Amino acid sequence: AKQYYDLAVNQISEEKYDDALKNLDKSDFLSPKNKEVFYQKGLIYKNKNDKFKAQEMFRKAIYANPDFAPAYFESALLAMNDDEYYYEAISNFEYCMNN
Repeated sequence: AKQYYDLAVNQISEEKYDDALKNLDKSDFLSPKNKEVFYQKGLIYKNKNDKFKAQEMFRKAIYANPDFAPAYFESALLAMNDDEYYYEAISNFEYCMNN
């Protein structure tokens, strides 16, 4: 699982997002519910301007590890400009400041 994850991280830095997603899927299959995999997928979708999928991945990262502050932060950044999720953004920012 780690080799696919590491390969995906390199592909992300090269902006090869579709290839990176495939390798993250392989990593997730071998090591399910890995917060880092969900987080990286969230960053990819954020870079591809797919806010809905990005938010879904950040929430999965938080669910996989409720103490994973980077996912709270990214989730809050996405939610802060959306009236429907504004209070979730505030809550996530507060979590980041206190942890």
